[in-house]
Amino acid sequence: MNEVARATVVTLMVVMLIPTMWAIPPLITLQNTSNPKTETQTTRNCAPLYAPSPEVTLEWNYTTGAAVYSSPAVADVDGDGQLEIVVGSSDWYAYCLNRTGGKEWSYKTGDDVTSSPAIADVNGDGKLEVLIGSDDFEVYCLNGTTGAKLWNYTTGDFVRSSPSVCDVNEDGYLEVIVGSYDNNIYCLNGMTGAKLWNFTTGATVYSSPAVADVDGDGDQEVLVGSLDNKTYCLNYAGGMEWSYTTGFWVFSSPFVGDVDRDGDQEVLVGSLDNKTYCLNYAGGMEWAYTTGGIVQSCPAVVDVDGDARLEVLVGSYDKNVTCLSVVGAPFNAGAYPWPSIGFRGDVRHSGCYADSDTDGLTDSYEVTAETNPHQTDTDTDGVTDYGEFMVSTDPLFDPVPPAATTDLAAGWATDNSITLRWTAQGDNGATGNATGYIVRYSTTGPITEENWDSADNYTQSWTPLSAGSTESHAVSGLIPGTKYWFAVKAYDETPNLADISNSPTATTRNTAMEIIITIAAISGIVAAVVAVVLYRRKK
Repeated sequence: MNEVARATVVTLMVVMLIPTMWAIPPLITLQNTSNPKTETQTTRNCAPLYAPSPEVTLEWNYTTGAAVYSSPAVADVDGDGQLEIVVGSSDWYAYCLNRTGGKEWSYKTGDDVTSSPAIADVNGDGKLEVLIGSDDFEVYCLNGTTGAKLWNYTTGDFVRSSPSVCDVNEDGYLEVIVGSYDNNIYCLNGMTGAKLWNFTTGATVYSSPAVADVDGDGDQEVLVGSLDNKTYCLNYAGGMEWSYTTGFWVFSSPFVGDVDRDGDQEVLVGSLDNKTYCLNYAGGMEWAYTTGGIVQSCPAVVDVDGDARLEVLVGSYDKNVTCLSVVGAPFNAGAYPWPSIGFRGDVRHSGCYADSDTDGLTDSYEVTAETNPHQTDTDTDGVTDYGEFMVSTDPLFDPVPPAATTDLAAGWATDNSITLRWTAQGDNGATGNATGYIVRYSTTGPITEENWDSADNYTQSWTPLSAGSTESHAVSGLIPGTKYWFAVKAYDETPNLADISNSPTATTRNTAMEIIITIAAISGIVAAVVAVVLYRRKK
């Protein structure tokens, strides 16, 4: 690029769009005769999918020194509790901006940065790194907090592919997968940047790779397009599992998801032959849809119109955004393809479509959202993280408290303890496991909500049993010969607190007094016996 072009001023803008109505164009049904599943694709030319009001509020903008082709990635890269925006520019820089558009740092490469960044903790230090390519032939790993270079890997040509980050070989460490104009797809060690393997295609690799277990064999595969007209599926070691040849160059980045809800993953990819292809997990074509122009974009899949079936959204050079519906797919309320949330899987652009808990959200998306990628319902409120995402509720907040205990019983006393028994309640009502218990006791009368705070707290670390089990615990450290009242409240991880239990009573034993009384009683009996004997002797 010449210096005149480099002097172009380009502004990165954040705007707020306020939609006021949905505009769904009429349906046109097209039968795909080449599809072995005989599914029908319904198309809507969405221009737009919804009609926003003309009100657009500019929140902020940041001006770089040249064109911005890179797509921003979003994450709290410096661990300050606030989100940052990372993006590349053709002025040779990668930028990190704060949420108000201020520059936190920038890193200058040796040429244009059209690659979109990926964000992940690739070296396992508990902090995020930024992965991005440049036209200087390099792949860079930058410190997310400072922007300092941690490592770089030199390819043989431009790197305009956006890196994907995933534990491809499942060795417990993250790898970086990226394509280059030197015809190669590279797998790099995320910690050091050392090359683990490369696969050579027949032409330039502009496409950004996706990583997913496409064939359900338990191993990750790498999906990527090439300008040799092919889409490749590589195994975790860089060997080719299959390839599919389209009619022209493949700039498009693959999408992976169960589009037709048949239990198998499909691969969606566009081609400059004007088509969007749907390939099965083995690389066979399920269907293809022809637009009026080349397809360079990455398809997106979502139930966009709320009809409980998935739609495929794709843009092309015919000026249209096209919405395809797989009519033959089964009806599924709340349908959403399991791996895809946002561009390339998540807002960090990881390109890794792994979903460890199979809840419909990628692991990397869940890390960004701070939900548990290994637990379908992070807040254990009975609604999956995926379900909460779909209805925009908080997957980290559980509004349901444990149920109140109604059968608390006190007894089995010693001088210093009384054993309590009750039926365990759950995390949500009477289901699951509560997180813990609060136990209170009093010597002045029954415990109620009104005097709960003034009752004595019994410190314990009991681990609640599953709901419906019988809990039995001794309250120790009590005073002998004293009458006590008790009450219990279960709580969950939020913590939500259950209503107060019933308040039974029991009295501790006083063994010393009992012995004295027993001795006195025995002494009395002995004295009486002696008196009787002496009386009889006198006679």
